[in-house]
Parts: sequence; C-alpha cells; structure tokens
Amino acid sequence: MREELMDWIHECAGHLSEHGYGENDGTVLELIDICQSAIEQSKGELGPWEQAILDYARTAAKEHRLMLALMSAQKALQISDLPQDEYEFGFKYGGNNL
Repeated sequence: MREELMDWIHECAGHLSEHGYGENDGTVLELIDICQSAIEQSKGELGPWEQAILDYARTAAKEHRLMLALMSAQKALQISDLPQDEYEFGFKYGGNNL
C-alpha cells in the first residue's frame, strides 16, 4: 500500500507540474486522508510527528500550495516507517520542525 501511495503522490505531482494546479485541491486533500488511514492501519494509531505533518499538509492544500502538501504527505509516510528510536530522536531534536 505504501508503494502505491508514493507512486500516486509522484503521479499527482507530475500532473500538477504539467497541467497546473487547477481544481486539484480536493484530490490532494483526499490523498492526504488516504495517507493518514494507511499510517493508522499499519501502526494502529497516528503518531504526533505524522499528525503535525499531515495537519501542515492539509493547511498547505487549503491554501492552494499543492506541491508542498504532497511533499508533506510523502514525508509523513516516510516518517511512519522509522524505527521507534529514530522516530523519537527525530521528533525530539528538530524533526518536527516543518
């Protein structure tokens, strides 16, 4: 599922680059929700770091900053795969700075 989401993020970013942002805010917001669901399913819950980044992604999408929103969603997926010790270190020592 993660690989599919990463592919979808890249496809969406490519589409935005080629065709402009247009009316794609809803599509990006839907993708962010799907990323959140995937993280919750794999980890059982959404961690504070992922939550902060996905909140940031939603804000960016609502402000029509769609590429930033996509990069943030991708970052949340990648962070959710970190081993617990790396996650805690990254979150505690600056990783939560967007």
